Amino acid sequence: MTEPVRDNDRDEVLYAFHRAYDCPTAEQIAEWVARYPQFADDIRAHAAISWDWKANEQRPVVVPDGTVMARGLSYVLDAMYKARLAAQTKPVAVCESFQQLLSAAGTNVPKLSSEWNIGRSVLADLVNGAMRAPVGRRLVRAFQDTFGLTIEAFERLVSYATSTPRLGHAKASAAPTVRTRSYQEVIMESTMSQQQKAYWLSEE
Repeated sequence: MTEPVRDNDRDEVLYAFHRAYDCPTAEQIAEWVARYPQFADDIRAHAAISWDWKANEQRPVVVPDGTVMARGLSYVLDAMYKARLAAQTKPVAVCESFQQLLSAAGTNVPKLSSEWNIGRSVLADLVNGAMRAPVGRRLVRAFQDTFGLTIEAFERLVSYATSTPRLGHAKASAAPTVRTRSYQEVIMESTMSQQQKAYWLSEE
């Protein structure tokens, strides 16, 4: 009657085989199979794994450079943005101005200021045409995420705002004018905290 194979016996044989040969040859494998025929399949499988490990150790490690990393990040961000757009169930109607956009979405500058933790004056300057392009990436992304806008649609809104600025009350002694500033100037001259300014100026 054949004795049952015990797991402990098999483990001891495989451990001894592993200790004896880092990468066993065909002759060594055949020798151990002949010595322990009841563990033949296990010995062959272990030998194959040992060879795979050795092959992986000899492969050069590929370290991606900055260009590859940047390209990969760009692909990921683009995929995330497209996924967010695809998830939009109620696309905002095509709007000519920021005022129309906010009205169609049932929001306004004070609400967005609170939701995004950004100064009202910053949003007001953008909406009223007092902020020159280009607009910072974080603010552009906030509009994209909230309203489902494409880059092209956002840029059209900015262009329309700056070409048709909304003026305050005109003074009797002079014609009304709008002092346009860059995105960086609007952020730095706002009353936001330094932490908020650093966040909205960051390009990450």
